[in-house]
Amino acid sequence: MTAASTSTPVLVVSVVDVNGNGTEARDACVRLWVAAGAEAECGDLVVSHGLPAVRTLNAVRSPVLLYNSRTQHPYPIVSVNVTLPLGWPAPDSVVGVLRMGGAELAHRGYPGTAFPAGQTERIALTFDAGTYNTSLYSYQVEVYAWYGPGRELAYASSELAIVNRAGSALGAGWDIAGHERMYVEEGGFLFWVGGDGGTAVFRQKAGSTTVWMRDPGARPDSVVKQGAQYVRALPGGARVVMDGA
Repeated sequence: MTAASTSTPVLVVSVVDVNGNGTEARDACVRLWVAAGAEAECGDLVVSHGLPAVRTLNAVRSPVLLYNSRTQHPYPIVSVNVTLPLGWPAPDSVVGVLRMGGAELAHRGYPGTAFPAGQTERIALTFDAGTYNTSLYSYQVEVYAWYGPGRELAYASSELAIVNRAGSALGAGWDIAGHERMYVEEGGFLFWVGGDGGTAVFRQKAGSTTVWMRDPGARPDSVVKQGAQYVRALPGGARVVMDGA
């Protein structure tokens, strides 16, 4: 969602089109080889470590441990597009502020000459989320264009996924490939986290109390509640069954 100041023409800021808004498909990341078993993926260090094969239900399976530096100590980045209207003079400075629950988490200033009128420029706000639990958080961005003692102000808001595995029983930042968790959040939506640190948001289907659909813009997916379990269908007829365990 994007909002703007009351002046005409207006300062415009946007976050929805340059952030995941709660969804991150790790399999869509660009990967760069770092060392044997290690890659740079979406700016994070990812390490895989194969475990000895085991036989369950008469099938041989080879578990793989995955490490993701972002989940060891989350330090999320919120990107913001800023556009000054044509005809506006260069401001003295542009300041971005990130808030969550009313609390200021990040504050960063930029020289006004970096924002030519009529062009969209991008700023980034980041903060230490090491004390935040795994969840989906609503946030608001404020952007100020300062002209001497006066200023123009615009807002934008969206949602931010934080995955924190600092306290993982397998070691900080580690999980098992293919291991999925589903968090039932306030407001009735579901927050899905994969073993690789990927995330997705499922919102209740209109007219249903047992079906949730993945947010638009992501690949089609759904979750169905069957008794105390949440079931996600996979291609080929496989299913992932999640309970309260």
